[in-house]
Amino acid sequence: MFKELLVRLVRLIAAFGVGCLLIFSMYSGCGDGDDAAPRAGRSSHSASNIPCHERTECARHGLCGTQGSQCVADRAEHCLLSQGCRLFGTCAVSEGACVASTNAMCLSSGVCQDTGRCSAIDGACVFGAATDAACLTARGASKISPCTTFGRCVADQGQCVASGVTDCARSGVCAQYGACSAKDKRCVAGEEAHCRASANCAKMGACTLRHNECILADSDDCAQTGLCKQIGLCAFTEGACGFAAAGKDECSQRRGVQQITPCESFGLCAVKEGVCVANSDTACAKSRDCIISGRCANVGEECVPSKPEDCAQSLACKQEGRCVLQQGRCVSGS
Repeated sequence: MFKELLVRLVRLIAAFGVGCLLIFSMYSGCGDGDDAAPRAGRSSHSASNIPCHERTECARHGLCGTQGSQCVADRAEHCLLSQGCRLFGTCAVSEGACVASTNAMCLSSGVCQDTGRCSAIDGACVFGAATDAACLTARGASKISPCTTFGRCVADQGQCVASGVTDCARSGVCAQYGACSAKDKRCVAGEEAHCRASANCAKMGACTLRHNECILADSDDCAQTGLCKQIGLCAFTEGACGFAAAGKDECSQRRGVQQITPCESFGLCAVKEGVCVANSDTACAKSRDCIISGRCANVGEECVPSKPEDCAQSLACKQEGRCVLQQGRCVSGS
């Protein structure tokens, strides 16, 4: 909810002129991004009544088959048709997961074209290298250097790896995500002080060290973010930052420098466990977020698009072409 809300806030502010919002990095991962492509290849089936082949994990990661209580990859065509194949080269099936089994799979992937991860090793597309000098070379459309950006400065068994704390400490992922320590040949977060000194702490609230990763863990972390200061998104709830409120009237009060109102802006007009939540279709339909993003119906205490016309009538459709309702979101397409 937190990252998606950033995007929605930018659209809302652009449309209604309530001032300049700090626009933060939307980088989807932490550390050096090796986990951007899931390699475990399994998700719990029992946690949802939706069949595996109808869930987002099927389209995204090829996890369309059922094995006991888990969704798994069990057919090669599911991997080939998945977003993971196009983006991360994980086009082959192996032990219930979609993996990158050949360099050819990596070479045709988005992660190769964008960042230069073009060699298939251990089921993933990685920075291939025969010499240390190759790890200093800028790669892909984004001109990423494995060493400068990710602390992977040494060639080892055909790929760039992090050889020690020195490589990690001077890398981009240390400054951005607090991944300043070396472990298992990659840069990870090893000290909470590094998390709190990172740019992602100030931007996204990822200030607490857990399992070698800097994460958003509590309201103290939320308080460190620009969104807390700018719009009052300061209370931790269910893994995200929300709008704190002792009573529903407080959800109609303006927050932060930008004077955002949870109820008016996002349809969050009721209170549950100390934060503003959605509790009616009416509140969602009256919100600015309905006009901007088509989020006009209450589902799970959040405003979301529920009918094709919600997307079709939104500014997101008219200005960005996101006119199609798909899995609770307005997306581009026909």
